[in-house]
Amino acid sequence: MRVAIVLPYAAGNLVESAGRLPEYEKADATVVYVSEAYSYDAVSQLGYIAAKSTTLELASDILPVYTRTPTLTAVTAAGLGGMGANGQHFYHELIARYGYVAGADQIQELELAGHKKEAAAAVPRDLIGSISLIGSHKPGSRANGGLCRLRASDRPCVTGH
Repeated sequence: MRVAIVLPYAAGNLVESAGRLPEYEKADATVVYVSEAYSYDAVSQLGYIAAKSTTLELASDILPVYTRTPTLTAVTAAGLGGMGANGQHFYHELIARYGYVAGADQIQELELAGHKKEAAAAVPRDLIGSISLIGSHKPGSRANGGLCRLRASDRPCVTGH
């Protein structure tokens, strides 16, 4: 049997409500629900809980999707797996798949410890160079590395035309 808990929102104090997460985990709760009602937005609550919980699955009781575009909702869902969840973070897994397992682990460790600047500085420079068009790379030097077409302009891009 799976046990779900609805995180109290009436008090309006997310830190206090989330302080009970260890109790819920010890009681074998498996899911925690948050609501976007009279308090913080559900996405902020889920992000905070993700950083504080080690075992609970996250769910939203009330999440007004009409105020968010489908794309934003999808990005939000992907982001909640924010370097804050060991073993379940999209970017950690992606960096590891690119062959930077040690770098991904180091970045996540620093991020979890709250050292955001150090985490950013730990991103391997050759990873940045291999996935970005920044720095001293000339567009022509990427021709054999997967870049097929590059459009450069001194005018802003206009979409839909």
